[in-house]
Amino acid sequence: MKRSLIHLTALAALAGMIVTTAGHADQASGKQTMFERFDRNADGRVTRDEARSALNDRFARMDTDNNGTVTRDEKKAMRQDQRFRRMDGNGDGGVTLPEMEAAMMQRVQTRFARLDGNGDGIVTRDEVQAARAGRAERRGPMTLQDLDARVMRMFDRADRNRDGVIAPDEADLMRAHGQRN
Repeated sequence: MKRSLIHLTALAALAGMIVTTAGHADQASGKQTMFERFDRNADGRVTRDEARSALNDRFARMDTDNNGTVTRDEKKAMRQDQRFRRMDGNGDGGVTLPEMEAAMMQRVQTRFARLDGNGDGIVTRDEVQAARAGRAERRGPMTLQDLDARVMRMFDRADRNRDGVIAPDEADLMRAHGQRN
């Protein structure tokens, strides 16, 4: 147990360094952050309506058979495509070792952020158990309402001042959920 906490602490320090550089890498590579994808009118703020619009688009891309439910296979296919695109940093259709290493570091950061439920930079046993329970909950088919509930929970965590808008200074919690092309 003590060794696990040491590993988590090391990962937390590493994730902190990555968070600092990830935003700059996204801007330089032209990749959109989650905040940028959600900010539909590019005014530097994300409203609940913009977040819902983005999630509706995502759900439509995931629901390849258009039956109103995203199956485990549909989720898996989308994740595999996204993982490859994230690893292929320069978009040339191939992945080099440095691109794979960068993608793996990003994945560590994302996983840590998901485990750190309260965003304090420390992962507790309770947070790990809550993440496991949430993951088990997400394994079955997903409806648009399920995705809406997840995104709104994320929105509420990011909206620290509870004004119904995520401003750039609150966007770090959205950024912690990764990036996509």
